[in-house]
Amino acid sequence: MGGGYAASAAAFLIPVVLMEPWVLGFAPVLLAFMMVHIWHVRRKAERALFNDICAILLFCTGGAAAYFLGGGGFDNGLTAVVLFNFLYFTGTVFFVKSVFRERKNRRYTYYSKIYHAVILAVPLLFGNPWLSMAYLFPLLRALKFSGTSMKPMKVGILETVGAVQFLIVGVLCF
Repeated sequence: MGGGYAASAAAFLIPVVLMEPWVLGFAPVLLAFMMVHIWHVRRKAERALFNDICAILLFCTGGAAAYFLGGGGFDNGLTAVVLFNFLYFTGTVFFVKSVFRERKNRRYTYYSKIYHAVILAVPLLFGNPWLSMAYLFPLLRALKFSGTSMKPMKVGILETVGAVQFLIVGVLCF
């Protein structure tokens, strides 16, 4: 199955690399994060928190590359793309762990609720108070459901709704 994903990714990547070869500069960072994932897979520890964080950073690096491809540079926009996505999806990790594998571990319930409350303030610190609205739904979700038992379908629906509202609010705020 992984070969199919790799082939699909290559089919979309090759034209971009041919037109914009500098994109290959992201390869070492992406490979480093992929190596972390491979290391965890070989040890059957795919659900480790560090692995999850590295996966988020991998996708944030892809977001940074897309930002550069769209004409951005080393500026506040790049910081926003990486930071706010990292914060959002890290919250997702804490929430999902608090309703599945770690739901009986009170620390993850606590981490999920506190984390979501704290990240609500981060956009304020970066001068974009309206972006705090993007973190309101995840906070409410964490306060209501963290530490409870949920069916995967319900979690998936909540995560999809959260991601869509995050995208919409993010677009409206930038």
